[in-house]
Amino acid sequence: MNGPKTISVYRVLTIWAISLSVMIGAPHVTKIKEIPNQPLKKYVTVAGMIKERKGGKGHVFLTLADDTGTVTIPIFKNTSISKERLQEGTSIMVHGKVDLDRGALHRGEFEVIPEYDGDITYPSEVSPPRPNPQPVQRSPLEHPLLQPKRTVMPEVETTGPTPQVEPPVHLPSPETLGVKTPGPEPSSVSRPILIVLIVLVVLVGLIGLVAIVKLKGFEKRLGKTEFEARVRAETQHQVGLLADENDLLIKRVMALIPQEGSQPPEFLRDATIRSQFLDGIKNAKTRIDIESPWITSWVIQQLLSPLEAALKHGVRIRIVYGFKMPGAAIGPKEVDTEKQAAKLREQWKGYDFKMRFGPTHGKAFICDEKFLLLGSYNFLSFAGIFNVNTNSEIVTKIRDKKVIQELRTQTFDF
Repeated sequence: MNGPKTISVYRVLTIWAISLSVMIGAPHVTKIKEIPNQPLKKYVTVAGMIKERKGGKGHVFLTLADDTGTVTIPIFKNTSISKERLQEGTSIMVHGKVDLDRGALHRGEFEVIPEYDGDITYPSEVSPPRPNPQPVQRSPLEHPLLQPKRTVMPEVETTGPTPQVEPPVHLPSPETLGVKTPGPEPSSVSRPILIVLIVLVVLVGLIGLVAIVKLKGFEKRLGKTEFEARVRAETQHQVGLLADENDLLIKRVMALIPQEGSQPPEFLRDATIRSQFLDGIKNAKTRIDIESPWITSWVIQQLLSPLEAALKHGVRIRIVYGFKMPGAAIGPKEVDTEKQAAKLREQWKGYDFKMRFGPTHGKAFICDEKFLLLGSYNFLSFAGIFNVNTNSEIVTKIRDKKVIQELRTQTFDF
């Protein structure tokens, strides 16, 4: 009588155990547009398709896209992550740490940094679930003693004058012989096997939970040493990317500054650079010259009003822009730069305003004949917000008119 009720309890326990193991093992996938809302250093999981792949000096930089946006996935050369399969058009799932890009190419943008080989998976390799096999239909148990009670008539002898009919013989019923008649078909999974399956599922879930707790404790114990190693590796990566740029900058400044009779240069850092740049635009009387590899929408929107005010006062503006890496495909940042350049040409076509594609990686700003800012600051793609998560910038402020005229002739006379 308790059979159906007990089986229902077993089914409820089975569903609970399976749900527990799924909740423990299944990762939460974060949409890319939600990454700016995540705290820095938090570990998240994102999924999407590789839209672009770039590399240099052993590092690989992926642009991962989903239906909400794109994010940079840097894979540094000192990690154990295999990079051969990470090609454009491949769908991947990435588990990593949220951080801000400190490189020259995507400075200030958010990125997700994987650290170990298992942090990148390929959803296409997950095998589809197998359908449950249909239970085998067994034929009913057949036995002569289990057939319905019947009467067997003896044969009638036809020889002789008068046939004698013997009395009927009655076979005993199955109940009389102690044989039980078959009831309804038993379930295809016996009760002991079902109990074993439930116990196994619960044990697997508990083992997974214990493993996760121990792993987090192990990460905390090794957190300081591992963090220092990551910081050293990331610092070496940033130094490698900026070494060529800094060498070129030093040679350019030394070549332009006369050895005798020149005014001493002034060195500016971080927020002071942005302040001097905006003051130069506001106070310009005759001419403004800007050289910047990239143009981003959120930065140029802040500069539209002061630049247009200068144009309306008769100031001549020349802009040199456009970065191109030999042998590399055009990335989203370069596409956005061309889009913003086209808007500026159309908006200010009635003024003394011209733009020219470099290609260039130089950064310079000239206000009239007053001063020149020359250094590492991206004037049209960096908003000048400095904090503990951004790299420091430096420029040289030069007031020597001969140096200003030399650079203007080389770069901005078009």
